[in-house]
Amino acid sequence: MYNVLIADDEKNICEGIAEFLDWQELGFHIIGLAANGEEALNMLSWQRCELILTDIRMPGIDGLALIRRIQEKDPGIKIIIVSGYSDFAYAKQAIEMGVKAFLLKPIDREELLAAVKKIKRELDGELEEYRRSLENDRIVRNQLFRELLSPGVSPEAVSKRLADQGVKLQGGRFLTAVLQPDFGGDKDAGLLGYSIKNIACELLELNDLEGYAFDYDGRRIGLLFCGGSRLESAAPAYLAELLSCVETYLHLSVSAGMGRPAESFGELRNSFEAALEDCGGKALLSQAREPEERPSEAFGLSWRSEGLLNALQFLEEETVWTETDRLLQEIAEKQIPEKVVRGVLYGVLFELMGLYQKYNIGYELRWYDEKLRVLEEGLFRHRETVKDFLSALCREALQLFRETSVHRPSNLVLQVQQYCEQNYSHALNLQIIARRFYMNPAYLGRLFKAETGCSFSDYLNRLRITAAKRQLAAGTGRVSELIETLGYRNEEYFYRQFRKQEGRSFAEYRRQLTERRKEA
Repeated sequence: MYNVLIADDEKNICEGIAEFLDWQELGFHIIGLAANGEEALNMLSWQRCELILTDIRMPGIDGLALIRRIQEKDPGIKIIIVSGYSDFAYAKQAIEMGVKAFLLKPIDREELLAAVKKIKRELDGELEEYRRSLENDRIVRNQLFRELLSPGVSPEAVSKRLADQGVKLQGGRFLTAVLQPDFGGDKDAGLLGYSIKNIACELLELNDLEGYAFDYDGRRIGLLFCGGSRLESAAPAYLAELLSCVETYLHLSVSAGMGRPAESFGELRNSFEAALEDCGGKALLSQAREPEERPSEAFGLSWRSEGLLNALQFLEEETVWTETDRLLQEIAEKQIPEKVVRGVLYGVLFELMGLYQKYNIGYELRWYDEKLRVLEEGLFRHRETVKDFLSALCREALQLFRETSVHRPSNLVLQVQQYCEQNYSHALNLQIIARRFYMNPAYLGRLFKAETGCSFSDYLNRLRITAAKRQLAAGTGRVSELIETLGYRNEEYFYRQFRKQEGRSFAEYRRQLTERRKEA
């Protein structure tokens, strides 16, 4: 889906063009209607646009000035001029500026349709070329990183070739690490791997670390850190935060290994071999854990994304805008630095992407790349930029969730029940389940009770007691072992719950079961 912006100082014309064609059927999404060039440029400052339809004569920044500004910012944007007969003298100048079509008012629908279809073909061709180029660059870089860590090659020569690709390995001291995600049979493993590398790169920037992430062998991701003595203390903390983010945002568990410090390119191979051997071997790194303190917490930002994500899933628009306003207000009041604000927005994007994965909501890699580009280039010290980015992200999410029925509450409760049935032997509570499903614990508790008629804790205990009875009927060993397999860590609590569920003690139930067996 490509974005289109319509600019005309006559509101009825803007709205008319928006209704004139079935833009969605043609593969376009209208991101806004602008009354002049200034409004159009403001919209373009925080979201990408592939096609602009503009009048020439508008107050303030007119159409031609708008086109010149657009050409400076992004010459790849396609432009159609829609204007009156008296403006036809501008046609030659506009065509020289790269305008794709000059349509006269009143607009002929077939002419507009033909122009848009032609531009769509051009955009499709450019997108395919972009994808091939991106893939080729990725393949070349990954191959060079693998060569750098392989025996029998000159690491100095490879580092020079990497420099030609824009990868400059500086610092004189290096450290390597390996990530091995548990993709299972996920059909989107390639996209998930791409997402992990993006999260890795963004966290490097947020933690003021220099480094690179690359595909190692299709199953594992390599990390190369560059810098001074700080690496040995900063890299493990970074890695723990990365694993925590991947688990939180993408619902993936990841094993990781850290190599030894390398003082030169020549020692990188040994460092990476140590990382491969270590992968999954350290308890600290094999399981994701929350970092001691996130940047947002360090600056006193109390806002959390759960409320926003819950509201998006359940189409509670009023709550969506309340949550975004609350974040904006807190950023302003506490003067949160731009770098931290950008980190919070990255988190919202990654969590939203995790929800799309969870509900099998399709989105293009290009959409994801575009959001990352805006985050990288946007000036998020300005309140309006933050608001515009969040608003666009939320509007898109609401639209996608409206079109998707699988996220409805009854289905969510079913997923929670299925997860508990498969994992009741582990430590579970409402807070753990809520984090797993991107829910506020109190909200999930109310929703669960409304859907099932019982509280979550009662349901979980009933599930475990039923499993206990099943195991007793099948014959089991020691009672303490049975209780542990049910996920209980306290025997007295188990006995109390058994009596509550069955109306008799565990010892009495077991005695009666033994008597029935003897009688049989």
